[in-house]
Amino acid sequence: MLRNDVAPDIIRFILQSWTIETPTKTELPMNVTHWLKRLKESGAKKSAPIAFVGHNFHSEPEYEPGEDWNQGVLVTGLPAGTQFDVIPCWDIDGKHYAGELSNVRCAR
Repeated sequence: MLRNDVAPDIIRFILQSWTIETPTKTELPMNVTHWLKRLKESGAKKSAPIAFVGHNFHSEPEYEPGEDWNQGVLVTGLPAGTQFDVIPCWDIDGKHYAGELSNVRCAR
């Protein structure tokens, strides 16, 4: 879930700048375009890409002050159950920020 409860201005999350860190590697989250291509190549139903895009975060979602929020999926490409850290990045009024979410686990 991404949200803006108390920031005085719009928060713009920069998903292309986020990193996924495991004990053996650091990489970017998977690009939604890559996964759409894989879905098409796999022969998935035509509704699958629509559902997939609808549940993923946009590349640079923006949230207005005052409890604006959204939830979605961050695609890592890691195997189910893998534990990792996420370094999210965001911007408020032109100022860049980063944080850390430790010990996140891929859904099984």
